[in-house]
Amino acid sequence: MGVDGVEYLDRYLRGYTVEICGDLLKRGAEDYGAILPEAEKVFAELVGRVRHNLEVIHAELARIDYKFWQPAGYDFEKPLLSPVSSAELAKLLAELEGKKVFMPRSLQFFVGL
Repeated sequence: MGVDGVEYLDRYLRGYTVEICGDLLKRGAEDYGAILPEAEKVFAELVGRVRHNLEVIHAELARIDYKFWQPAGYDFEKPLLSPVSSAELAKLLAELEGKKVFMPRSLQFFVGL
């Protein structure tokens, strides 16, 4: 439970994003196990927003036929590519998880697992 009985996610959704991050960091050091479920809800929302924003940016760049001004030289410079569908990605990640391949929680949240 968050501050004054209000859950962290509810406060995060009302716009208290910076305060929630500070609260979770402060409480995390004190009581990690107790706040983990709430922290995961907030993190899932945060990562969902990141994914949505990236999809919007990609769609807008594609709509205006954006061209990068120099050839890509490193992975981080490559233009955005259309991702595989969420269903395909979830299936692939489930297969990897079944093979005991380590998968960071951040990636699980990003694809909505």
